[in-house]
Amino acid sequence: MTKSAIFTLFAGLVLVTSVSLISAQTKNTRKTLAVTSVNGEEIFQQYCSSCHGVDGTGHGPAAPAMRYQVPDLTQISKRAGGKFPRERVGAIVEGTETLTGHESREMPLWGPAFHHVGLDQDLGAVRTDNVTRYVESLQK
Repeated sequence: MTKSAIFTLFAGLVLVTSVSLISAQTKNTRKTLAVTSVNGEEIFQQYCSSCHGVDGTGHGPAAPAMRYQVPDLTQISKRAGGKFPRERVGAIVEGTETLTGHESREMPLWGPAFHHVGLDQDLGAVRTDNVTRYVESLQK
């Protein structure tokens, strides 16, 4: 084997090893975005408004890309006979209740992100409740 063939083989092995290491590091560093706030409006604006819009009417910038029409969250009470179904909305946000009428769930499961434990304190239930109360405040 010539020196140039050995060098080419060595360079190829170094390249393959480098790409593999970078790929493995990239996969290991992907994490769910942790929620740091417990303020319902801040959580809504950061996690929900891209689909539901800043006003909750379902006209966020990502809404046109959805397979299903993004619901108008300001009409939840009206659709539920005049009473805001706080527990059901919280369960939908948390991801513990399946949305009927959809073949798949396009809305992300926010429970894991909201329950991100920090400083030995899991504030997930507080975040879910606060964002649910914020959605309740949007009712028309």
